[in-house]
Amino acid sequence: MKTACKYNWYDTGKQVFYDNSTFETLLAMYPNSFKDDFAGADLAISAIAIAAQGTITMAGIALADETFVIDTQTFTWKAARGGVGEVTIGANAAAAVTNIVTAVGLDLSSVAAVDGAGNTVVVTVVLRGSAGNSMVFTEASTNMAMDGGGTVGGTTAGTDVESGCKWAKKIVGAAPPTVAKSADVVNAHILCSLTADVQKQDAALYWDDQLSLSIAQGIIFETRLSLTTLPTLNGIASFGLWGDWADGGSNYRVGFEVPAGGLCACESDDNATDTSASSGQTLVAGTYNIFRIDCTIQTDIKFYIDGTRVAASTTFNNAASAANSKCQPHAGMYKAAGAGLGVISVDYVKIFQNRS
Repeated sequence: MKTACKYNWYDTGKQVFYDNSTFETLLAMYPNSFKDDFAGADLAISAIAIAAQGTITMAGIALADETFVIDTQTFTWKAARGGVGEVTIGANAAAAVTNIVTAVGLDLSSVAAVDGAGNTVVVTVVLRGSAGNSMVFTEASTNMAMDGGGTVGGTTAGTDVESGCKWAKKIVGAAPPTVAKSADVVNAHILCSLTADVQKQDAALYWDDQLSLSIAQGIIFETRLSLTTLPTLNGIASFGLWGDWADGGSNYRVGFEVPAGGLCACESDDNATDTSASSGQTLVAGTYNIFRIDCTIQTDIKFYIDGTRVAASTTFNNAASAANSKCQPHAGMYKAAGAGLGVISVDYVKIFQNRS
């Protein structure tokens, strides 16, 4: 399975509004997002690389023929710009800032320059990653300062993509139940399927107990899935955020559960208090729904189905400590014993959380 991991909202830096949710912008609250599209062989979650940034500060104007260097381009201050590598001195610091932005925009494609706070210019390396921290960023000019000690990165250090966890399958039962990519289905869904055999079974998709996420860091979990076969008899579907895997359910978890009949329930369990309430929505076999769990406020976790808040009259307070709030995504079918069927088809999983 492949991964598509985007900064802010699909790298646009724009606000994203969720109906009935408790936040309005991923840009301000969730600088890293994770999108798993289940499209290939091995799915590894990654955080987006960060671009190196440096700041130029003008305390006044420079003198004619003084210089500064960004990347491979030496800029020279002149009474009036006459060509590549020349910057108009200007009448004051504000004018100098404007002229730097103009000259850099015309002469360099490796960086982007914009007006910053006060009389500053923020320079961002176009190619994200730690390599930007080696880009030359120096000055030999009056009334001019450039941070970083000679290279870009003094304002924001460039960082490389961080590799995360791989998806794994949890199989319990001799039949056995299965977790596998659906055959010849566009967008490559994953099927978690029980068999009709009379035995304990678990067929789940998870991170093999690598707890790289945290309920305590404002995490938001979203998945689009369908119960292509509704649970019957002892079968039960569950999906959301779990601590370490445990038979019958992690001791620490928040998520949705669907028993035989298809009536979806919402649950939060911190190993001291297990709060569960009906969503009031009975799922239809073969119909895809979007399920979201919003842990922005850990003491008031919210559940949504297709953008509408459910179980709103119940307060889901997950009081797990920071250590016990560590979690992983989970989706699967389970039966403790006996007969029962059920199949989950997972289209995607998206996870957003604060860095701290």
